[in-house]
Amino acid sequence: MPDPEISTDSIVLLGSFNPAIVHPDWLRHRGLLREGEYEDSEVEVIVPEFSRFRIAWLRVQVTPTHFQLVTLEPDRRLLLRDLAVNVFEILNETPIKGLGLNRDQHFAVPDDKTLNAIGHALVPVKPWTSVMSEPGMLSLTVRDVRPDGRTGHINVRVEPSLSLTPGLFVGVNDHYQLDDDRPEAVPLDATDATVILSTEWDASTSRADGYVESILRLG
Repeated sequence: MPDPEISTDSIVLLGSFNPAIVHPDWLRHRGLLREGEYEDSEVEVIVPEFSRFRIAWLRVQVTPTHFQLVTLEPDRRLLLRDLAVNVFEILNETPIKGLGLNRDQHFAVPDDKTLNAIGHALVPVKPWTSVMSEPGMLSLTVRDVRPDGRTGHINVRVEPSLSLTPGLFVGVNDHYQLDDDRPEAVPLDATDATVILSTEWDASTSRADGYVESILRLG
């Protein structure tokens, strides 16, 4: 499988958060930053309703309902996972109802013929030729049930890349719905999210690689 030209990994948690407490100083004081990372940080905004900042390889954005950690550096994926686990082991009482492990990748393809071959394999043009002169796939999203028995779903999105010409974009959203799995008598907190991050990360990564590899083979 070729390496992507652009790769973005993100962890998105859904729940109830306090954006104002999450900032580089908070991470530093709790020993969650490595040497030099605090110095290479930049705060864009931190207010009660919204927090967004950058630390070295990491982008963080927090709203009252979403907590997002992002890296554009593939070799930092495990650090991204570990940071999320460490943050919510500290903020363990945070009610988290959903967790998304996301990977967005842009691949260079040799030519438009290859790009069209992938598109036509995923969306056959024959059903459209009676009503269209030159049908082509603009965007396709396919949803699958979770293979691990947990509540949630997996979405795979495929479309021509807007960043590479010619190029192919593949986005994988591996979503866990955590509030459906917890008995009503048990208060919602961050435990399920940190357990999934710790135990399911490799399986999620392998699934994403498998989706991408099968799609690229169509070209």
